Amino acid sequence: MAKRGKIHQATAIGTPSPTRSPSAIIGAIPIGWTNALDDSAPRSNFVTVLAWIFIVLSAFCTVMAILQNVMVALVFNRSEVRQAMQVSQAHGAPPFAEFMFGHMQWFFLGFLLFSALLLVTSIGLLKRWNWARLVFIAFMVLSIVWSIGGIGLQAVMLSSMQDDVSAMPQAPVDFRVFQIVTVSMSALFALAFSVLYAWIIRRLASAPVIAEFKANASDGGAQVSKHA
Repeated sequence: MAKRGKIHQATAIGTPSPTRSPSAIIGAIPIGWTNALDDSAPRSNFVTVLAWIFIVLSAFCTVMAILQNVMVALVFNRSEVRQAMQVSQAHGAPPFAEFMFGHMQWFFLGFLLFSALLLVTSIGLLKRWNWARLVFIAFMVLSIVWSIGGIGLQAVMLSSMQDDVSAMPQAPVDFRVFQIVTVSMSALFALAFSVLYAWIIRRLASAPVIAEFKANASDGGAQVSKHA
């Protein structure tokens, strides 16, 4: 009789009866099962693919930046290298080149911090954290500014080298033509990447993506309050 009573009790909980109301049936399902069946906040493939691409790229850049900083710390602190840098500055190196050589360690350290922050932001983007979406948009805006500003920087550097190259007795090519071709190609690549970055910004700022991140934030807050 006890065994039959247990079987009847299990049947009453797990098997819906025609006489039981839908609310009673839903109430008999464990809470974890209802959360697993809840698909109210689907994740878009665009954000997932974008996050994984930048996770791989930023992880590779972070490793390379670590190696570069180690190399700079070991090589550029030697007296021979410092003397060679001083000689190049004395012979009238371009101002930007002098600035780069004088602050080489800070440039590589900044690249390391940028790559590490981009890696953390990409992971946060994959997890649908809204702060990561905003920071990633800021990175894309900074990339557009850097791409456009790099064209002018390259033109200034090539212009500063024009007099030195023109003074050479046997110049391989007309440096002016080389300068125009180089700056034009750089401008085309910068324009293409700027359009790509702007498209990414537009997608991340679109209403469906924002709703996706907000839904993820609300789900996370609900789980925290439930555990509390």
